[in-house]
Amino acid sequence: MIKRNKLSIGTVLLLGIFSSVYAQDISDSKYDELIKKSPLNTLYPKVMVESSDKYFEEFQKLFNNSAIPPKYAQLIALSASVALKCVYCIPSHKIKAVKEGATEEEMKVAIQIAAEIARFSTLLYGNEWDLPKTKEVVKKMK
Repeated sequence: MIKRNKLSIGTVLLLGIFSSVYAQDISDSKYDELIKKSPLNTLYPKVMVESSDKYFEEFQKLFNNSAIPPKYAQLIALSASVALKCVYCIPSHKIKAVKEGATEEEMKVAIQIAAEIARFSTLLYGNEWDLPKTKEVVKKMK
């Protein structure tokens, strides 16, 4: 039989959450400033909004200052968005891809790649295809 402590785990978690929110809450003016900076900051609780805002700035470097040129980074993001079926991300990355010089044909190819990966993944998974066998087949491909 499980021995119960005086405080349940749920009570301890709630106390921890409320105390951390209370202890780390930001001022209303700072919060308003971050919301004006990016409406996406409204998605986060106040206790996280400052660190989330900083993370978002760092995350954007993947699209603008990385080893992959911005246009291709946006096409990759579009393909991933399609695979995840994210109705918010798809138009966002289409717009950004066009701004970075992507053509309609390039976006169609990125979308088709996502579709083909999903289709083939379904075939492999449904047929319980063996991973070592897959590696053998891929090694023989040109």
